[in-house]
Amino acid sequence: MWYLALRNLWQRRLRALLTVLGVAVAVQLFLTMSGIMTSYEVDLQRQLSTLAGKVFVQRPTAEEGVLDDFPAPSSSIEAGVALQLLEIDGVDRAASSAILYVPLSRSPAPNLPPTTLAVGIELGHEGAFLGDLEVDAGQLSLDGPDSVVLGQRAAEQYAPEGSDGPAEPGDTIEVLGRSFTVVGVLESAPNLFTGMVMMELSSAQELFNRQGNVSAVILAATSVDDVPAIRAAVSASFPELEAASQDDIAAGAREMLAGMNIFFGMINSTVIVVAIVVVTIVMTVSVLEQRRNIGILRAIGARRGAIFSMVAGEALVLSLLGAICAWPLWALFSGMFIGDLLVSAEGLVSGWIQMLMLALVVGLFSSLLPAWRAVRVDPLEALRYE
Repeated sequence: MWYLALRNLWQRRLRALLTVLGVAVAVQLFLTMSGIMTSYEVDLQRQLSTLAGKVFVQRPTAEEGVLDDFPAPSSSIEAGVALQLLEIDGVDRAASSAILYVPLSRSPAPNLPPTTLAVGIELGHEGAFLGDLEVDAGQLSLDGPDSVVLGQRAAEQYAPEGSDGPAEPGDTIEVLGRSFTVVGVLESAPNLFTGMVMMELSSAQELFNRQGNVSAVILAATSVDDVPAIRAAVSASFPELEAASQDDIAAGAREMLAGMNIFFGMINSTVIVVAIVVVTIVMTVSVLEQRRNIGILRAIGARRGAIFSMVAGEALVLSLLGAICAWPLWALFSGMFIGDLLVSAEGLVSGWIQMLMLALVVGLFSSLLPAWRAVRVDPLEALRYE
């Protein structure tokens, strides 16, 4: 019966090809949407790993508080207040810092940081913001008011004129007309850091006309057990500000991801239903066209199970071919728009397994109605009708 299924597809190869392409697009879209969510989740987890043992203080930007917009470039705290925050008991001053965020470009999508973000931080306190991140080249610490550390995306954006590659340590770049020397470029980092242009705090305040103000204060606790006390002290002494611990930010991130999962889940469900409907329609038309052949097979003794297998085989072949065509498309789009995360060897194998599972689901469900109609064909009626 598999031979008959393949022969039927070959005889109607143009329609089969169009169906395969439709399934390929649906599967590719499903996996791309799933990949975007995976990328978000992994990126947020990597960001949260840099926040352990810290309290982030900034001015609320919405009714629900700081977690609706973190980091918030629009937040503003007076420099004097920032100094008082840094003197709270339990704060490790050497690992803490006032910080200034200034977007240098727009955010590419909701809930994402700007593509390029200027970060002003106190000299010698770079670790307060960078956490345990490492450099790909150069150093993490700033050398002075005219030095910068770049994320990888920022290094590409500020590539020197005439250079084929990104900015490297020793290169001179210009930010709003002021020259800076690159002293370090981060390794692969979460999205918040990859577009970072980190400079000395006073340089950022002067460059962006924010003298006397900062965006936030990062308070590193001398011990993780001191985090609740620091947060409570901030709330008691500065009720107009909001303090968020790693757990608070993680809760906000989970809430955001839950909403995104619902949205992308609805898209993926719709895509799969459309793929099943398309293949079902094609297979139903195929069964109607093969009504006489099915009647002959039934007349010479073919069992209902064999007829069912023939129709299901056609649907599965269409779905599997669609998955095979979708795989290179998915790898290409993932590399272009999502990054290396999803096109690693592990990601490719995982994607291939998901595609096979999707193909089986689409093929199985799309064959049920056509196969049911095929096994109910009465041989005498089919031959008399033809």
